[in-house]
Amino acid sequence: MKNTVLASIVFLAFSLNTAGQKEAFVDHKLVPDHSVESKINKRSYELYVSLPKGYSAKDSLLYPVLYYLDGALLYYTFHGTRIVLDLDREIEKVIIVGIGSSETEIRTWFDNRHTDYSPSYSKETDLKYNTKTKSGGASKFLAILKNEIIPFVDAHYKSNDNRGLVGSSLGGLFTAYCLVKEPKLFNRYGINSPALWWQDKEVLKMEKSFPKQNSKLNIKVFASVGALDPAVDMEKNMIAFCNSLKSSNYKGLEVSSKVFDGETHMSVIAAQVSRTLTSLYGVKKK
Repeated sequence: MKNTVLASIVFLAFSLNTAGQKEAFVDHKLVPDHSVESKINKRSYELYVSLPKGYSAKDSLLYPVLYYLDGALLYYTFHGTRIVLDLDREIEKVIIVGIGSSETEIRTWFDNRHTDYSPSYSKETDLKYNTKTKSGGASKFLAILKNEIIPFVDAHYKSNDNRGLVGSSLGGLFTAYCLVKEPKLFNRYGINSPALWWQDKEVLKMEKSFPKQNSKLNIKVFASVGALDPAVDMEKNMIAFCNSLKSSNYKGLEVSSKVFDGETHMSVIAAQVSRTLTSLYGVKKK
């Protein structure tokens, strides 16, 4: 009898709890704030915007803007991390904008990023990943950023000319490419798990001619990788890229890096987001 009563109470409690969960359930679907139709490549890019605490259209304050790649995929990671860091005022007030491209469909997202983030055409890599689009669209995507996406954000939000760019994996490769190709478009770079192996390390080679063009910069760079990343020479290439930047003795260039112990190519992402924000936008405590 006691067991029957106990079972009934447990079942009732479970039923009420389940019913309560159903009533309180919210489907947090991510909807982009804006969609920008590119005239350059005839594709649309979705923007996911996270505004700093206290942002208001009624005052005259202007804010730096941090752009990050793979917008929908990483929105909650960036937005949630920023909320936590804001609690103790650990970072500057910054507008954070994620840039996505058809990220509701995984195959299309993969193909689009494969094209946009790669500096050159690689038939071998295209065949390896069975992509429906050709690699080598980085120069075109850089033009889209410069001439379409950034002007759109500047027109709709209270931004200043302090801009940052963050990418991971192929996005990290593209961010490194932007640094050596057109360094003054951004002044803060988050280069995470960069696929610097692309086309026989061509971006690493591009950096070698960088000093001749840029003797004075006002740039802050943070680079990182997971120690357990399975990609060949991922850690070695990242360190080589940072060391090359440091050895050139650019005026006004700050470079920091981090190898995250015990983290893989995917598990490291959350740690990278937090460290990127504090490294590029950290507030020094008195």
